[in-house]
Amino acid sequence: MNLLIKLYLKDLNPYDTLQILGALNSAIEDKETTKIQLVTNDSTFDFEGYDYLYTTETNTPKSINLKLSETDWDIILPIFRPSIAVHNFDSVIKKIYQESFSNLDGVLWFTDNLQKELATFAVIGREYYNNFGYIYNPIYTNSKFEDEFTEVLKINNKYKYQESVLFKIIPILSDDEKIFEFRKKLNFTIK
Repeated sequence: MNLLIKLYLKDLNPYDTLQILGALNSAIEDKETTKIQLVTNDSTFDFEGYDYLYTTETNTPKSINLKLSETDWDIILPIFRPSIAVHNFDSVIKKIYQESFSNLDGVLWFTDNLQKELATFAVIGREYYNNFGYIYNPIYTNSKFEDEFTEVLKINNKYKYQESVLFKIIPILSDDEKIFEFRKKLNFTIK
């Protein structure tokens, strides 16, 4: 079973993106059947050693959906929040998914460390994707697409909720937030 991790980290600088890519990659147990594909808006940085797609699109749903029909995968995990994963998360996902949806027509919904209401870490099967032709409805710009995805899961009743926390969302400050915090420590250079 091929697992594709589709990673889109909007507005994240290349250094932080590489840190997250490295952490995810080191947590993968089966590198033969688990692949990471980065979607990036940064044309000035070469993510050498990683499969990546450059896009000028800044819409999260469209970026996650980008070229999915042309890519080889059985199950997919879209990630669009800075996060870290437990070691061997891919093997755990494949095992539970195979036991739950051998026909690839369902979604595993893993909880995260911040909330349980939205399917933030959802593993989608290829047949489930084929029913819609997208993962997240592309008519949304950058909010509420995850809410619709979760509601559709509930309506279709083609999901299995997992209490297991395989991923932790990590807060990463923007460059402006970092500058602000640094200058705040210096009392904004006011004497």
